[in-house]
Amino acid sequence: YEAAYEIVTDDDFQSDDVDYSGLLNNLAWVLATSTKEEIRDGKRALELAQEACEETDFKAAHILSTLAAAHAEVGDFENARKWAKKAVTQSEKDADDPEQLKHLKDELESYKKDEKWREKQDIDENDAPIDAPLQTIDT
Repeated sequence: YEAAYEIVTDDDFQSDDVDYSGLLNNLAWVLATSTKEEIRDGKRALELAQEACEETDFKAAHILSTLAAAHAEVGDFENARKWAKKAVTQSEKDADDPEQLKHLKDELESYKKDEKWREKQDIDENDAPIDAPLQTIDT
């Protein structure tokens, strides 16, 4: 995430060089959902997620999900629910990834309970992310 942060904050960065919305989204996701408190930065995640949504005209379900997670991270669960609902609606409209849709619905349920989303990756045991609401993760 540190390398991505350096790229995004570099004044000479040209967004045409890479998938800018993807870079913004991935960095925002880490800053909003990391299990490590020292990595999380909700305010910065919100800025990056908003910019990623603008880059994709608010039509990419996974990026709307990141915006929701960033709102939750700063304690704005009303907007977290709003954007999570939009992410679910967009995913249903796209109808191309049932696994993503389930994940988005799980996130929405977390925000309905005013719970922040945390995503932990345990690469040694499994190369897929382990998703769970905050209180179910043993840190």
